[in-house]
Amino acid sequence: MKTILCFFLLALRLFAAEPCPVCGGELTTVGMIKDDLSKPNKNEWVWRGSPECGLQMFNDDSPICKRCWFVSDGGTPVWWRRSSELPDSFLVPFSVAIRNFPVPPKSASYEQRFVEGTRTESIHFWCDDSPELIAKFRKYCIENNLSIDISAKHDGQVFIDIEPVVGQQGGAGQPAATSESDSEGGENHQPESDERSQ
Repeated sequence: MKTILCFFLLALRLFAAEPCPVCGGELTTVGMIKDDLSKPNKNEWVWRGSPECGLQMFNDDSPICKRCWFVSDGGTPVWWRRSSELPDSFLVPFSVAIRNFPVPPKSASYEQRFVEGTRTESIHFWCDDSPELIAKFRKYCIENNLSIDISAKHDGQVFIDIEPVVGQQGGAGQPAATSESDSEGGENHQPESDERSQ
């Protein structure tokens, strides 16, 4: 009888769980997902480093979606975020300006954040502290209504953060949970879903 009751309570908890507010997918916790080092990083905020070195925002109990891989920070208001070096791995395509930003090869992390129904996006990377290169980036930002922030310098490198100017971000509302079309018309990559219980 006790076993049946435990099973019933577990089933009730699973059915009562709210879906992911970003894509409608199934939520689990970070501790229930094993990082597969042979595959691309599902979310750089959680595994193998983060966009801001040493920043620990998530733990084994942090909610994470098994479909879109957005993770919740548990704050107030609640932020859901994902960072990846693969822009095509996001369910909601990035704006053309962000997607086409002339980043140095294999150096960028793309990020999307959702809070209270509003999406924001950005791209950040380290590059050579070159006046010519930075001038090129600034020119692109002016032409595409993007902001540029240089927040750190180290060993001849600078850390750059690019995002749409305030008021030009991705807009409110839920992203389409079933849409994975690429505004550029290129190949899409379905986010990985090989969840393994620890």
